[in-house]
Amino acid sequence: MVTAGDRTVRGAEDGGDAAEGDASVELEGVGQLPVEQVEIAYGEITYDGIHRETVSDVGSRQRKAGQGRGPPRAARVVGMTQHKELDLELDLELDPVARTGLLTAAQRARESARADPLFHDPLAAPLAGPPGAALLADFGDTPLISVRTRFFDEAIGRAMGHGGLHRLVIVAAGMDTRAYRLGLPGDVTVYELDRPEVLDHKERLLDGTAAPTCRRVGVGVDLATADWGEALADAGFRAADGPTCWLVEGLNQYLAEPDVLALLDRISDLSAPGSRLLTDFVTAAFLAAPEARPLLRVMAEWGAPWRFGTDEPGALLAGLGWRAEVRSFAEVGEELGRLLPGGREMSGWAVEATR
Repeated sequence: MVTAGDRTVRGAEDGGDAAEGDASVELEGVGQLPVEQVEIAYGEITYDGIHRETVSDVGSRQRKAGQGRGPPRAARVVGMTQHKELDLELDLELDPVARTGLLTAAQRARESARADPLFHDPLAAPLAGPPGAALLADFGDTPLISVRTRFFDEAIGRAMGHGGLHRLVIVAAGMDTRAYRLGLPGDVTVYELDRPEVLDHKERLLDGTAAPTCRRVGVGVDLATADWGEALADAGFRAADGPTCWLVEGLNQYLAEPDVLALLDRISDLSAPGSRLLTDFVTAAFLAAPEARPLLRVMAEWGAPWRFGTDEPGALLAGLGWRAEVRSFAEVGEELGRLLPGGREMSGWAVEATR
């Protein structure tokens, strides 16, 4: 039997003869094993009934072999049983920037478990899974993610509540759960844009465990190479239908400056008067600071280098027709009782803009 969280796959010894060969497990560094010899549960791998290691240990072994940092691919179940064909990635390999969504979900899960949480996200832990937990253990506690999540939760509430806007577009949604946990009403449509494999992964994990309170539309598109505006239109979005709330969270720093400007320009073109733009920026001062080098080195090793920062987000957005209210995350964190390192100049910018 192989278990990943609450997922169980039955093998031949569980009472089902394989239709085309018994199911097996391919475990990196170990090889092929009969499925009944391997158990994967809560981030721990046991094989041959003797050897035991954590998913983090697998990641360490991969790094020693020169395979880089980030969440490991622990195992894959392949083959056939009498119940169904098996091709289940227990720890899905995502592109480097998408993998940071697992880190974000793991931090949300950690925040939700606190005695004084800034928010409650019951879906964060299953979405993060062992890969996200391993990533957070490697990266360390990240209170900025908690503060940022709370800030945007409240900003979305201001934009969408009390007869407000009826459309929310989340760009690079990753493991975002706001369509499920913010209590958005049924007349609100949330469009989630991300690569198809990312959205498929999230939907598989949430299938049968949670339902959105609003209308949720997944838009599978590669934001880096495709015309995502066209994909959004194909999903039913019409700019002429009225104002929209846009959320671009934790993305801008991974893009080169021309790509940031192109993204914001496209959002602006699709935004009717009265639209809101919620986003955040790393400060240019942080990217240039010597004390930031260890973090920037880690992100580069993960394959997700930070490329863009600005110290004038208000001016940047004003040039595109937005009136922006800009606050430092240090200020937001202080109000919430969470002190963030670096102060105003280093903690990043939280932006709430109106068109």
